[in-house]
Amino acid sequence: MKRLSITLLLATAPFMCAQTPQTNNKQEVKELASNVAAEKQAAKPKEKKSEATKTAAPKKQQKTWGSVTNFMPKRSGNGAIQELKEMTKEGIVIVDFWQDMCPPCKQIAPSIDAFAKQYPHERYIKVDVGTHREFTKAFGIRGVPRVDVYVDGTLKGSLGGGRPKDQLRAGIERLIKQ
Repeated sequence: MKRLSITLLLATAPFMCAQTPQTNNKQEVKELASNVAAEKQAAKPKEKKSEATKTAAPKKQQKTWGSVTNFMPKRSGNGAIQELKEMTKEGIVIVDFWQDMCPPCKQIAPSIDAFAKQYPHERYIKVDVGTHREFTKAFGIRGVPRVDVYVDGTLKGSLGGGRPKDQLRAGIERLIKQ
């Protein structure tokens, strides 16, 4: 019984803060809240924009990735294909089509991961065509591994088969420059 009465006493007692005056009038509470908000607003430093800043167009910042994206579509069928095409529209995008049971795919996987870290301005996407079979027909994939290179949504070319890291990077560089 004592515990219940103490709890009720605490629940009904007004809580006091060192800087908050106590009042029971709702109108006074609203006025105090608006005064506190006004004081906070006045305390914020105001930023002054120069005329050059106001008229200059915003500078487009280059995106950085730094890792490989394992493509997991939110949609299926044509929706998944469209989703991947949307991901390749901006910047340099390298798409690695692979399959789990493919030894050459496993051979180039560490190279793709290393390139993603070494070239963070390029976006690397891995697509498992064993799981997502709709991509084989849509992208004309006849064998894996296949690495497609896109620049601003345009397919620059494809590299097929397993190859050493330096040859793979040279092929990607050649396709980017086309």
